[in-house]
Order: sequence, then C-alpha cells, then structure tokens
Amino acid sequence: MLSSTLRRLLNKQPDQWIKSTSRLLVTNTRTSPARKFDVLAGGDSKPRVLKRPCEDAFFLADAGDYYAIGVADGVGQWRSAGYDPTIFPTTLMDNCHQLMMTKGYSDPLSLLNDSYDKLIHDKQVEGGSATVCLLILNKLEGTLKSLTLGDSSFYLVRDTQLLHTPNYQLYSRDAPYQLAIVPPSAPNTTISSKISDATLSTFELKENDHIIAATDGFIDNLYDEELIEELNDMHNINDALGAARILCSRAYQLASRPDRIAPSHSRRTGGKIIDDLDIEYGGIIDDITVVVGMVTKT
Repeated sequence: MLSSTLRRLLNKQPDQWIKSTSRLLVTNTRTSPARKFDVLAGGDSKPRVLKRPCEDAFFLADAGDYYAIGVADGVGQWRSAGYDPTIFPTTLMDNCHQLMMTKGYSDPLSLLNDSYDKLIHDKQVEGGSATVCLLILNKLEGTLKSLTLGDSSFYLVRDTQLLHTPNYQLYSRDAPYQLAIVPPSAPNTTISSKISDATLSTFELKENDHIIAATDGFIDNLYDEELIEELNDMHNINDALGAARILCSRAYQLASRPDRIAPSHSRRTGGKIIDDLDIEYGGIIDDITVVVGMVTKT
C-alpha cells in the first residue's frame, strides 16, 4: 500500500514531485524537441539503524534544460554535541532543490554556493555538517558537471565500463572533507571545509549511460566489479527507482556480512595494506543512499 506521503506526491505534476520521504524518491521528466538528452532518475535510502532517522539526504530536480541530482551525508558526531545531524544535510538539499527549480543552474558550484549562503543567511541550522555530491545534466549539450566534497561521490557507467569512480577527499581515514555550520561552542578541532575545496569535473554523456550518486554507506560496501555485476543483472530494468532500491538493498545486505572484506579499506588508504592485521573484516554499517540516473535521448 502506498504511504500517504507518496500518494500525495503521485497526485502532483511531474515538475513538482521532487520531495522525498526518508526512504525513497522518484521523479518524472519533461521532454522538448530542442533537447538532445533527458534522464530518468530515482533514489532510495536506508538508515543504519531501522526506526532511526537517516542522516543522509538527497534531491532530484528537473529544471527544464537542466537536471540536478544531489546527495549529502550528515556527520553523526554532532549528535554528541547536542545537535541533530539530519538537519544540516536535509536543509542543504532542500535549498538546492528550491533554487534549482526557481532559478535553474548550469553548474553545481554556483548551486552549492547559493544554497549554502541561504542556509547561513536565513540561520536555518545551528550546527552540523555534511559531505556533498552535486551533479547537473545539461540536456541541450549532453554534458554532466559534477561537484564532490568528502566521501559522497558518484559513478558514471557506460555499457560495462566505469568512466568515473568515487575518489574520496579525506583529512584522515575517518575524517572526510565536509561543509559545516560551526557554532561558537564547538571545539577548535571541528572540521569545516570550503566549497572551493570541492572537486569539479565535466563529462560528455551518451544514451544509456548510468549515473549513480551515493553516500559512503553504499560506496564503502560495493566493489566496482560488484556494481557492474548488479547493473548487468538488471539490464532489462528501465525503472530508475527500482534500480536504486535494488542497489541500496544490496549494499545493506553486504554491510551486514561479518565474513566480508569491505572495499572501504582500499578506498580510504589509497589501496595501501601494511599487513594482515591492517585488514578490516566485515561490512561497513552506515546510512546508505543511492540515486540512479538513466540517460535517454529525446
């Protein structure tokens, strides 16, 4: 049975139903003869502890000639300081969605700058931080512009080839770059990165490319080869939401396996393993968010 929230979303026009529950989101797209490309996209999230709010957030925004995808991973340590770690990422993604839909942006750097400025100017958050991945597809040119900060990132898949894989930005193994609002009471050791620290890239897209944005709860639990295998197994699935839910569930299953050597070690150490004692066994229990975008021709 559909939830009341999802039922309300389904009754709205395609341009409007972009808001999500904490578990899933899907969006329809518009087409125009002038546009070369379009995208079908959907996303899913799972909290690390069921019945507890997910500290990840994401959005999708179909803004005419541009389509935006964003994910953000709230930093849970803020909870011990008395701040809700879900507020910063959720508010930041809400700002991105609202600004994208009202103004339209061709590049993720400007979108993140304005969304973060709004968060500060309107005093929307007292304290918190998040890693961020923002992607904007130009439907007219068939290009993808990306921004990644920290260990939220994305994959670009063409056929069975990975054209882009996540590349973490870390101060140390468990300290990713992160955008933050730091209250005066916070310790001097609080991490606060600059938007200018983000990695920016541009890619040429082709029909049937897959764009997969995710937080580290997904990336830390699936090897690149496993992702390709999962995509191959569902090659007949043209439902982006269905694909996102399958990938999210798969990562959740792998995170719970104690006999597994997760890929997080090599991702966070640059592939360096000192000795057998340095190897971590078991999956990485964390909030998981996956957004899948399927590139189509109009």
